[in-house]
Amino acid sequence: MSCCKMHAGMLTQLITIERKTATADGYGGFTEAWVADPTGGVWASMAQDNARSLGQKPMMAQRETPLRDASATIRFRADANGASYYSATKDRVVLRGRYYNIVAAFDPDFSQRWLQLDLVEGEAI
Repeated sequence: MSCCKMHAGMLTQLITIERKTATADGYGGFTEAWVADPTGGVWASMAQDNARSLGQKPMMAQRETPLRDASATIRFRADANGASYYSATKDRVVLRGRYYNIVAAFDPDFSQRWLQLDLVEGEAI
């Protein structure tokens, strides 16, 4: 979807973006946990692509499992330097109990109005 044709009324899906964070375990160590950021979720425009297999084909129960691609467009969020707030290595999207790994996060037209998240459904990276 072209960013220029995007408007707030198209943000119809409430998604949860979770960030992998290290939390103290009380014994001097840390454990990794997924924490909603921001709490309460964000509104997004979701688009589902066709199922396809990428590079290495994941196996489940001795058979090839196709990966499903999707994309989410949300209002732009940036860190203190103006870079995309979300990243492929630390974040994932949850929509109706399904988990999507963020493959890329980018500003489609450099206007800092929208942020597009390219997603692949599956287990956490």
